[in-house]
Amino acid sequence: MRVIILMSILVFSACESSREENEKVESKESLSFNSKQWKEKKLDEYPFRPLMYEEVLYSDSVRTLSKSEVLKMLGNPDKEENNHLYYTIERNAIGSWTLKQKSLIVKFRSDNSVEWIKLYE
Repeated sequence: MRVIILMSILVFSACESSREENEKVESKESLSFNSKQWKEKKLDEYPFRPLMYEEVLYSDSVRTLSKSEVLKMLGNPDKEENNHLYYTIERNAIGSWTLKQKSLIVKFRSDNSVEWIKLYE
C-alpha cells in the first residue's frame, strides 16, 4: 500500500512539474530588442537574450551595420575569433562543464560588414 501511495505521489509531482515547464515555455514571449537589456548580465546569465535573440537573428537592419556598430548595439561578445562574434543566449552547465549552449554568431567580411548571422545550438 505504501508503494502505491509513493508511486502516486511521484507520478503526480512529475505531471505537475511537466505542466509548470509547459506554462513557462508558453509564457515566454519575445521582447522588442533593447540594447541595455541585451547587455545585462546577472550572475553568469543573460536573462533577456532568450526573449530577444530572434529579433537580432532575423533583422535585415542589423545586417547593414558595420562591426563597430554591431559592437555598440550588442556590446562586447563572449568570444571573438576569426572575424566572428559569439554572444551567449543560454547556457546550461555544471560548474565549468557546459552541458548545452545556445549562441548567436555574427560573421564579418574583410571590410567589416556583416556577412551572416546564425544561431548555434
